[in-house]
Amino acid sequence: MIPLDHAAKLRLVGCVSTKGLLPARARDMYQSALFSKRRRHAEATGDPWFILSAKYGLLHPDAWIEPYEQTLDGLSPDSLTAWQARVVVGIAAAARLCRADRIELHAGADYVTSEMEEELARRGCHLNRPLAGLKIGEQLAWYDRAHAGAVAPPVSRHTAITTALLAYNERIPHAEVLFPAVDEEARLFASQDPFAFCVGTVLDRGTRAEVIWHIPMDLRNALGHLDPARVAAMGEPELMAVFKELPHKPRYWTAAPRTVLELARLVVGEFDGDPAGIWRGRSAGEVRRTFRRIHGVGPALANMAVLLIEQSFGVMFEDVDRPSIDIKPDVHTARVLHRLGVAPEETPDAAVEAARLLHPAYPGALDAPLWVIGRTWCKASSPRCDECEVRKCCGYAIWQARAV
Repeated sequence: MIPLDHAAKLRLVGCVSTKGLLPARARDMYQSALFSKRRRHAEATGDPWFILSAKYGLLHPDAWIEPYEQTLDGLSPDSLTAWQARVVVGIAAAARLCRADRIELHAGADYVTSEMEEELARRGCHLNRPLAGLKIGEQLAWYDRAHAGAVAPPVSRHTAITTALLAYNERIPHAEVLFPAVDEEARLFASQDPFAFCVGTVLDRGTRAEVIWHIPMDLRNALGHLDPARVAAMGEPELMAVFKELPHKPRYWTAAPRTVLELARLVVGEFDGDPAGIWRGRSAGEVRRTFRRIHGVGPALANMAVLLIEQSFGVMFEDVDRPSIDIKPDVHTARVLHRLGVAPEETPDAAVEAARLLHPAYPGALDAPLWVIGRTWCKASSPRCDECEVRKCCGYAIWQARAV
């Protein structure tokens, strides 16, 4: 296995009430002298660090966030309990992936309560509070003494990986890359027609993307239409006969008629025949739950649907949903995250946790660059590391270069 970053300590920095007015990286959002000194201390150590946010929970410093007014005091008891549980899980996952057995807290005591500290200890994470009991002025003086004459450390590799992936994401021609098909007409139909998009999405289980995104056009050609109302009126045996003759079939083609019929009937029955109604004016959570009601659609497919809707139909879901939008863990994303040295193993669960660690505010934003890198350069055998977009911060590429 490619070694992960080895760090003795993980630092947690508390957010503050004064924030910028525009969206920004988390490290730049908070605008007080205390936060500036906390940030300086965390960055100067060279160890991994995260921000504890009353709204977002555990934040990577480079996560892009919107300004907000949420405080821990403003949360209901149930919401606070849920926040604490989510933060404990996030801290434990971050510590495990960073190989840190010690955690240093630079935040108010309410950000990690004694109950949370006990739960972290049960998970093998031991907390230190170096500023416990100090007033704000005393904390500011503590940081000044700690860093008299200090120099800036190098950027951590996890930060470099996240930055490189997000930068590459901006350059990806999403419609062309994420909707590969045998021909251009099939790609355009799947990426621009809402019902064709939904059909391809709900059938995307264990089949090459080039095949999946050709199926909507194949169905249209076979039926003479791809109208959800007319499809909804069909019987399952009738649609089964159509699927049997398609030139491109999904892996589970005998289950496909039921899946497509449930999709069509949902569109007709709940959205007046308009498939775009599944996402228009709705949150990502609502969209995921809608797709999950369709036969054969699990959480990974539902997450993928949300990601592709944003990238293809110009929809921007509420930011409150973004921390819960994961990547779709497949062989490509899992392999890339493992070789990058972020995921400890090449499994779906490890890939999801690694993406959350790298970009907690929106893990799903890493899905497209990871998937494209896996399909294009980071092959299972004979990877082309020297051409890859993230070669300068990839553990596998660095190891390969040294082995030559």
